[in-house]
Amino acid sequence: MVNGKWVSSLEEVKGEALRFLKGKFTESLISRSKLIIPFLKSISMMEAIKLEAPFTLEEIKIRVWICGSDKAPGPNAFTIKFIKAYWDTFEDDVMNYVLHFDKFGTLAWGSNSSFITLVPKMDFVSKWHLWIKGCLNSSHISVIINMSSTNEFKISKGVRQGDPLSPILFIISMESLNVVLKAIGDKGLFIVVKIPNGALSSHTCSM
Repeated sequence: MVNGKWVSSLEEVKGEALRFLKGKFTESLISRSKLIIPFLKSISMMEAIKLEAPFTLEEIKIRVWICGSDKAPGPNAFTIKFIKAYWDTFEDDVMNYVLHFDKFGTLAWGSNSSFITLVPKMDFVSKWHLWIKGCLNSSHISVIINMSSTNEFKISKGVRQGDPLSPILFIISMESLNVVLKAIGDKGLFIVVKIPNGALSSHTCSM
């Protein structure tokens, strides 16, 4: 239904779906507020060095082989099984692609795109920040309606369903919350309840 009227043509339905979902995944906000916690735990210098160590073809191949061969293909219609079968052909291109991402923190247009299918009825080093930002900023999605896709649009808020960054971002957020609650408990602003093993439970704090 568009402006109170039912529409049935494919182009009209696609246009309305694109307008609605684009509003859910985009925003005009230029900058966001930052959570600054000076006493948040940081990784060690050695861990930071390992985190930014140069990528090798061997470890890239291991990551590719871990991916399920039967996973749904991306917008380019290539499955992981296809890439594995012709790895000797793809490996140089994949390596150059990863090295470009390592250096600039950006992904080529279309390489981080996905579809939305409508079914009828912690303190890290600067390069790591660049990588995460590059993954998020390069995300584009389009909507599939009756096997026909709309134009792509860029995501500027939230993450897509199944995004591998989701659990990482969740852990970072929970760690920040845990540190803040522990600090508040240490100052006596909360009554912290101890669980049987002696650990402090930040989930059972009360005034």
